Amino acid sequence: MSLGNISIHTTNAQLQMQTTKPVVEMQQNHAKIQIQTELPKVIIDQTECFNTSGLKNNKAFSLEISSKGYQQAMEYIATTSQDSDRLAAIEYGGNPIVDIALRKANPVNEFGLVTMPSARPKIEVTGSLNINFQPEMLGIHNGVNFDVRLGSLDVNYVPGKIEIDYQV
Repeated sequence: MSLGNISIHTTNAQLQMQTTKPVVEMQQNHAKIQIQTELPKVIIDQTECFNTSGLKNNKAFSLEISSKGYQQAMEYIATTSQDSDRLAAIEYGGNPIVDIALRKANPVNEFGLVTMPSARPKIEVTGSLNINFQPEMLGIHNGVNFDVRLGSLDVNYVPGKIEIDYQV
């Protein structure tokens, strides 16, 4: 009995792929922003509060005393003038000397209730914030320009095969 001869030839399958990558180019024009700040400063002037509380500086104290002195001198001149006119008018009768003496012996004083300080401080706040925003367009939509080039894919497929020979 003779055996046959079998030969098997195989060709492997092949897959070849070539690609080119896609390219995305982007141009962006940056916006310009300028910020200028001046730090805030709080200025509190309590001069008037101290003046109304009796804690005056030399200038304010001098002005107050000179004003009161002037006012008292004018009041004294006015009352002395009125008393002189009353004494000169003897035709009206009465006792002008007694009236004047009683008025000066019993002066009328006025009192008032004061809270301290009676004035508010002057408060001033300075400082600033300036923001200048300038988008640079230059013909590009919203400041951004995209250029997209698609990639490619080349596929070459060779199928495998099997050849079988049988010889007796």
